[in-house]
Amino acid sequence: MEECLNIASSIEALSTLDSVSLMYPFFYRPMFEVIEDGWNSFLPEAAFKDLESMTDEWRLSEVNKDFSVCPSYPPLVAVPKDVDDDTLRKVATFRPQWPLSST
Repeated sequence: MEECLNIASSIEALSTLDSVSLMYPFFYRPMFEVIEDGWNSFLPEAAFKDLESMTDEWRLSEVNKDFSVCPSYPPLVAVPKDVDDDTLRKVATFRPQWPLSST
């Protein structure tokens, strides 16, 4: 029970940080050698090619390529073909706007 309470306490503390740089991905240091470049492990274009080979009902949108639409959306996203970029801009207004500065 004590271990569960410690985990819950850690989650609570880490979910209410004032600066994004204090979040887990920024301070975690693995105890093993990282042998893979994580930025290139998953390429949306390659995954989309797999999806595209099965159906033509999806498209890739670059509406957020510079993160100006929503900082918590990826720069490239697969969406149903009927969803246009204007709709994505409207939907993004409902997403939390994380503070991306280190202040």
